[in-house]
Amino acid sequence: MIRNDPERHLLAIEMSQRGGAVAFGREAGALLVERFESGGGQDADPLVPTIDRVVRAAGCAPKDIGAIGISIGPGGFTGLRISVTVAKCLSESLGVPVVAVPSALVAAAAAEGQGDWIVALASKRETAWISRVRGDDGRLVIEGQPGVVHASDFRTDPHDRTLLADEFAPADMIARARDAGLTIERPQFDAIPCWKLAKALLQRGTTVNPLELAPLYPREPEAVTLWRERHG
Repeated sequence: MIRNDPERHLLAIEMSQRGGAVAFGREAGALLVERFESGGGQDADPLVPTIDRVVRAAGCAPKDIGAIGISIGPGGFTGLRISVTVAKCLSESLGVPVVAVPSALVAAAAAEGQGDWIVALASKRETAWISRVRGDDGRLVIEGQPGVVHASDFRTDPHDRTLLADEFAPADMIARARDAGLTIERPQFDAIPCWKLAKALLQRGTTVNPLELAPLYPREPEAVTLWRERHG
């Protein structure tokens, strides 16, 4: 049984990009946060030990986790797979709700530039996963349907103010945004904005079935594509 107790601690996990972070607490002003490097040549991923340290540093035990917020991507395949799996296992074993937070919202919430935002994630060749994030009555929402956009099809509109894009974004996409007068800002990903967004979604009852929780992958993994091409 999933229990939803707003007085209990919320754990937020942001591991959609190369680095990772977790935040834990009841109130935004009193969060315990730890950041770490993930993947690479390490023998074991640091996510679970980091969660354990942060929870215990708060004077709590795993049973005190009351809900979980997870940044679901798009982003790195391995980091998302690990973090979503951990979130699902914790939600199921503890019987607590889980909140899926699109990583585009995390980037917009952390941005210093002026909204409204276009967020370009998971860039590959001349394409990127494009989300438009608007401030709606004091809260961030994704407008329309995000998706993979080719640089030649990239368009802005009068509401757009800032493009959040990293160094892998298509050069033509960056140029089009600059020509339209947008500010270009590198996206930042951290557990604190993820925690705040998850808290707001939790208060609105926007949770997901942990069995249905899945990373947001913009494209089919290359290994799957190769297998399908070889085996039909």
